[in-house]
Amino acid sequence: AGVAPASGGPAIGGTIAFVQSGNYDIYVVEAGSREPAFVWDELALITEVSLSPDASQLVFNSDGRDGFWHTNLFTINVDGTGLAQLTDLGDQEVPRRAAWSPRGDPLAYGSYVAQGADEHASVTIVEPDGAGARVLASTPEPEARLTGVAWSPLGRDIVYTNTRNGFGARMMLHRITAEEGKVVTFEGGFGTVWSPD
Repeated sequence: AGVAPASGGPAIGGTIAFVQSGNYDIYVVEAGSREPAFVWDELALITEVSLSPDASQLVFNSDGRDGFWHTNLFTINVDGTGLAQLTDLGDQEVPRRAAWSPRGDPLAYGSYVAQGADEHASVTIVEPDGAGARVLASTPEPEARLTGVAWSPLGRDIVYTNTRNGFGARMMLHRITAEEGKVVTFEGGFGTVWSPD
């Protein structure tokens, strides 16, 4: 993939990151501006992108570099430099919706596994450079999906959804220092978000 630096880089605050449909290029743009800055051309399917709290870095999912069931997370600076692979999960576990801690250091992401896979769906916390990865929650349930990860405003808790066998989503709340999470609702949906205050 080629790199074209974002001219000058975006100012911190009011920055939006998006993936252009069709060619899966990543851009950033200041709110109110009509001049998006090109960041990266992945040459593969990008399904999700997320900005760091200070708008200096991006994390994104890349599907298809080595086949659909070999999806991984990558980080990159918004000026198009410093591309780094964050995960290497093989061909059974698929990471989803990486979210930055409000503090700007660790990220968290959920995952799901292929049918019949030996791996477990999980929620993992990791530093932006890939160091210190640890599984916060996991489940051996077949076809489970632990997705929709969102941080609390203080970065102490994570909420996510646990979807079992393709249905029956439970919303879970997990303090990052605790061994187990708590069920918030047995009728949780998808796309969880947390109020900033």
